[in-house]
Order: sequence, then C-alpha cells, then structure tokens
Amino acid sequence: IQAKGTLTAQAASSPTNPNIGLVAIGSTGSVKQDVVFLAVDLTAAREDVDITTITIDRAFAGDSDIQDISLWDGSTQIGVDQVLVNSGLDESSTTYSLAVGSYWRIPRDTTKTLLVKADLYGVKSADQAGATTGDAPKICLSADTNSNYKIEGLGVASGQTVHASGTADLCGNVQILHKTKPTIAAAAL
Repeated sequence: IQAKGTLTAQAASSPTNPNIGLVAIGSTGSVKQDVVFLAVDLTAAREDVDITTITIDRAFAGDSDIQDISLWDGSTQIGVDQVLVNSGLDESSTTYSLAVGSYWRIPRDTTKTLLVKADLYGVKSADQAGATTGDAPKICLSADTNSNYKIEGLGVASGQTVHASGTADLCGNVQILHKTKPTIAAAAL
C-alpha cells in the first residue's frame, strides 16, 4: 500500500529545451523578455500533487546577464518574477515558495510542462551595467543529495510531502548573449 503519490521530472518532450543558440539582447538599457531557457515535464501518479516550492539555479554567466526569471505552465505564469541570488562560483539560484491557494496542481496521471523563462539585460557599454558579450547562461533544475529535484509538493489526498525524484541536474542548453546576431537574406541578381 502506498502512503502517498509520486512526482517525476524529466526533460520536456514538447516543447523541448531550446537548442544552443545566439540571443540578440540589444544594448545597455534594453531588456529581452521571456527567453525560454528550460522545459521540464512533471508527472504526478497515484494522487494529485500541489507544487509548493521550486528552486531554480543559474550557471555559466554573471548576475548582470539576467534581470529576473519566471515560471510558466503554458501561457499561465506560476508565482511572480524573481531575482536570482548569487551563491558563489558564478552560480545563482532562487526558490519559489508558492502561497497556499496559489499552489501549482499536477493532476493524478497527468504530465504538465514547467517552462523557465528569463528577462535578459542588454550588453553593457563603457561604465554601464549589463551583460557581457559572449556570456552563455544555463538554467537548471538541480538534484539534491537525497536524489530528488529541488521541487516539493503536497499530496492532495494523502497530505504528505512529495519530492520530484531524480539524480542528475536537468538543464537547458546555454544561450549565448550578443548585442545583435547576423541575418541572412537572398540578394537580387
């Protein structure tokens, strides 16, 4: 007899994580909004699971690259935009603690896709703040030392805490930041 439901996480099948690519972010003072960095499929089994906390990590870039991040279920935002907090060694993280009544519900035997988006600062100019050309941030859902992802839920029927199981970090591909990117068009002969 199972005392509670389960929650699994894996790289999303559709939409998939974006390929490694160039992101044109503009210059100082501009913000490129809602760039998708990570897509994760979450599946609840045996009971509905209300997601209560999600921790997102950033690697391979400076804090001046990302203004804030947001979580999405399709076109519906989960929680509010949050700023990453530097945790050293070129890494930052943030934990979304969803309020009672605002939990993100994954119905039993259903898969939902979590999208992690970032608002990116423009490339800095002399004496200005902003991203550095060529920075390549990566956003991850990290696994902890107990072989769980940093996602915690509450079983709706059991009232028990449920963690998303997993042993290896789930990361999107790096997105390389530049002020602009080249475009190619056919020329008239």
